[in-house]
Amino acid sequence: RPAIPPELRSKLSYSRALSFKAKRTGDMKLKIESAKVRNDVRRELRLFQQNQLAKQLSDRNKSVDSARMFWKSDATAMVQLAADYYEKLFEEPSVTRPHPYTDSPLVLSLENNSPIPDVTYADVLKVVKTRKKKR
Repeated sequence: RPAIPPELRSKLSYSRALSFKAKRTGDMKLKIESAKVRNDVRRELRLFQQNQLAKQLSDRNKSVDSARMFWKSDATAMVQLAADYYEKLFEEPSVTRPHPYTDSPLVLSLENNSPIPDVTYADVLKVVKTRKKKR
């Protein structure tokens, strides 16, 4: 998704600020003006997004030299090229980032050796029924 240009972002923020000012003061002329500005900015944004989409689609559907090199009429050459690519890809060293919870050091507790007490189903239901839902 392409970034919105700075001048369009500033127009959007101006439109929003004008709308808030009109709502805060209750001025009808300002409200009409802010609606006009908002619609103009929305039209500009829509045009920008449509142009960007058309540009991205045309770039995506262009034939590139690397793609033309791969798609050949000789099937064995295509297979060899793909095999070489994947061999090179899997030769790279794998980097594993540690997960913050699973790879953290164990927490030492004072009650490590004490057994967990047994709980009946009725006790669990009693606790669940006494708790109120958060709204």
